[in-house]
Amino acid sequence: MSVQKTATKIINETDYATLGHGATTSLANCTAIDLSKATQCVLQLYADTVPADVTLTFQLYASYDGTTYDGTPWSPNSDWSSGWTTTAAEEVETSPEIPPLPKYLKVRVTNNHGSSDVTNLRVYAIVQTVG
Repeated sequence: MSVQKTATKIINETDYATLGHGATTSLANCTAIDLSKATQCVLQLYADTVPADVTLTFQLYASYDGTTYDGTPWSPNSDWSSGWTTTAAEEVETSPEIPPLPKYLKVRVTNNHGSSDVTNLRVYAIVQTVG
């Protein structure tokens, strides 16, 4: 059996050239993460401009058919109980591991800062499968 890791861009910088202060990304602009054969999943955040005092909160939304997503965030464990928040002071931030329990996930990202924007936001899902 071989182990494969696949990176898929799920939030695109063309949709979020600027994530304004207080703004949240849309589930409609997020590519679904297929976890049907996954053994592991993490998210990686990339952004060109992230002021040091900006925090971003990631929230997961589950679906079992890939079409209809829950209206409330999914919390797989204590790392995700209120969403994962990062200061994003680095160019790349990696989330805590996401257990592959639902079949599909989407992600929303909120810029929690009161006056600073984030530019060229991109989020990748790194999914590991065995097969």
